Amino acid sequence: MKPRSGAGRHDLLNVPTPPGGLDQEFAARSPAIGQEQFGSWRLGVVAVPDPYQPERRIRARARFDLLDRERARGFLDEASYLAGREIEATFESMARLRSTFCSMADHIDAAAKAELATLCRIDQARTINNFLCFLVRQVGRSDTKLLWYTLGERLPFSVAAAMFGRSGIRGLRYTMDRWRDALTTIANTKAAHGRAVP
Repeated sequence: MKPRSGAGRHDLLNVPTPPGGLDQEFAARSPAIGQEQFGSWRLGVVAVPDPYQPERRIRARARFDLLDRERARGFLDEASYLAGREIEATFESMARLRSTFCSMADHIDAAAKAELATLCRIDQARTINNFLCFLVRQVGRSDTKLLWYTLGERLPFSVAAAMFGRSGIRGLRYTMDRWRDALTTIANTKAAHGRAVP
């Protein structure tokens, strides 16, 4: 069950700590451990539905990636965060497109299975292509590439800025602002069209 308000998982206002509390020693060590082992993520506190009272929300620990960090710091609103998650899911489905196989009954022969799998991949490729065309129409080619580098390839902003030839702190800040503006533009477009666009 969703929380009563439209609040997202990063809106911690009036969300209590669970009765057992959060382990303070682990919470103090976990960001350093996460950065050492994985580099692109760390642990943070989010609001989740209470398992015993679904209408309430409590605080819990979760793994933060780039979108989570930007949302928790207040650089993205909830709509931009959700648009970023949708873009990230589309980029992940692009990577899985080659290995996609439709589930079918056992009584279909191998040739028919292969043909049906090909048709499924073509349909998924068409959907992905429509979404990429939508991104290019809304934010342009360079910002679509920037979204691909950060959400698809999971590169840090500093590497993405260098790929666009923008070095130094000014180039990094410019790249981060362009990224946030691109997500806001996508979120506003989806809101204007009732989230019906590809």
